[in-house]
Amino acid sequence: SSLAATPRTPGSSVGGQTPLATPLRDKLAINAEEALVFEGDERSAKQQQKETRETLRKALSALPAPKNEYEIVVNDEEDMDESADAGLSVEDQADLDDQRERRRLEALEEERRRQSQPVQRQLPRPADVNNSILRTGAQAADPQMSAIQRAEELIKEEMLVMLHYDAVHNPTDSQLMASSYRSARSGNQSNPNAVHTTFLEKHPYVKYSKDQLAAAKQVLQTEMDVVKQGMAHTELTLDGYCQVWDECLSQVLYLPSQHKYTRANLVNKKDRIESLEKRPESVSYDERGEKGGED
Repeated sequence: SSLAATPRTPGSSVGGQTPLATPLRDKLAINAEEALVFEGDERSAKQQQKETRETLRKALSALPAPKNEYEIVVNDEEDMDESADAGLSVEDQADLDDQRERRRLEALEEERRRQSQPVQRQLPRPADVNNSILRTGAQAADPQMSAIQRAEELIKEEMLVMLHYDAVHNPTDSQLMASSYRSARSGNQSNPNAVHTTFLEKHPYVKYSKDQLAAAKQVLQTEMDVVKQGMAHTELTLDGYCQVWDECLSQVLYLPSQHKYTRANLVNKKDRIESLEKRPESVSYDERGEKGGED
């Protein structure tokens, strides 16, 4: 081949006769392919490109065939961590449920402590509330009332408010029966507690805070201590309590015709006989202090 057909790179030292890069060096990729310059021989350039493509094709054909099979390997430690996280999640939800239930019970207990003592201790309460004990009209505004009488009126009003409120929100079985009987007689089946709600509209029930109730109890305790000391009261024994109970019971009679209790010295002979004939079972105590029945 002629000298002009010999490839060379730009920057040859002798006017195109001695190339700085030989074809062997080019095949070894010492010089970049795009840096080679073939002068006057396009056939050699095409031959070079053909050899390059052939070499690349052989290299690609030697590669292994692709496989569409995959194997997933999971680390055992990761499985344990995920299981532990799942267990913690379930446990945390259980803790949240316990906390929610505990808060609900605490709220119920707080509400129970604000209830009246008869409701808390499940004591019997009258089926019908007697509002006539409260002064009304001109009697309530009587300027001649003493401070003690005005205090008594406030106590009676608060007592009636509590009785009506408890009859609506925490009724006993006898109160439920009385309300049903009243609603049947009046024809007002939609509101069997109309008697109680009407009274509460005029005398609203006030809910006091825990601190206010504690302060009120302290005032009552102080007053009881003053009365106890001033009247020289001592601790009441069981025998003394039984004696007082029997004396108080003997001064009260139940009138079946009027469905109420009254003082024994205010009834006539006929009512007294009727009361003794139908006297309900009362509570008395024997000498040993045991509870017994008396006809």
